[in-house]
Amino acid sequence: MAKQQTSTSDPGLGQKYLGKSKRVINRDGTFNVRRDHTGDFFRDSYKWLIEMSWPKFLGLIFGLYFLVNAFFSLIYLAIGLDSLQGLPPIDTGLDAFLYAFYFSVQTFTTVGYGAISPVGHLAGLISSFEALLGLMGFALATGLLYGRFSHPQAKIGFSQIALVTPFRDQTALMFRIVNLRHNILMEMEATVMYKYEVMNEGHIERRYHRLPLTLDKVTFFPMNWTLVHPIDSESPLYGLSAEDVTKNGGEILVLLKGFDESFGQTVYTRYSYTAEEIEFGRQFERMFYTNEVGDVVVETAKLSKTKSI
Repeated sequence: MAKQQTSTSDPGLGQKYLGKSKRVINRDGTFNVRRDHTGDFFRDSYKWLIEMSWPKFLGLIFGLYFLVNAFFSLIYLAIGLDSLQGLPPIDTGLDAFLYAFYFSVQTFTTVGYGAISPVGHLAGLISSFEALLGLMGFALATGLLYGRFSHPQAKIGFSQIALVTPFRDQTALMFRIVNLRHNILMEMEATVMYKYEVMNEGHIERRYHRLPLTLDKVTFFPMNWTLVHPIDSESPLYGLSAEDVTKNGGEILVLLKGFDESFGQTVYTRYSYTAEEIEFGRQFERMFYTNEVGDVVVETAKLSKTKSI
């Protein structure tokens, strides 16, 4: 039976709940918290655009670029192509749309090759508005690109599982991390907590315990780092089986902080392990070696590789 522990204070995740909840921290580091009717739409949109993945961001930019030009192409078709001078002979409706689209792109980007130009007040007004919209759009896209490149964000790889394994004549909880980028991280600090749930007066109460580590800070972080919490009689994990952790809604919460030399700023990252992601009685495989010229090679693909004891 585990020794009764005194829980630490709520780290900001709440304590009393009326129903069973999901894991606190998702595997991508986000919190399982949803806010209704809060925030500023434009500021939240900026944050969303800054933090979304590069494929989604580029797909959104090119998608909007195409849709805006297609929209103005339809407007030019609606007012008649006789409002555009310099068009070559047009044989099909597709040709008409494509030439209107080419003119829209030239106007939107303010390239203005001069082969096609608007005729009349209506076409001139529409093309003037499109040119203004294009200038504003490119200014916004430029700002977003700068924000994305200047936004420091750590890319720390966590082992997909944590282990409870023999360690120095006892057992220990351990997991591994590695920097997945070529930038330099220094002064790394780790905070690890154990969250579990108990019934108290008809509601679920979360309790949190900070887990002491054998090493909670490293000055340099060029290789992998195995974080180890000894499970002694003072540990909240002492005497617990995998079934106990699952039954209690146990979750290992991880916060990492380090200094990014490239940006000159402190960066943070979060992660968690649920009971299903904790294995007992295995150990990690060695994930680095020294090559023939004396360089240390870290095999990041082995971050989660384990073997039997």
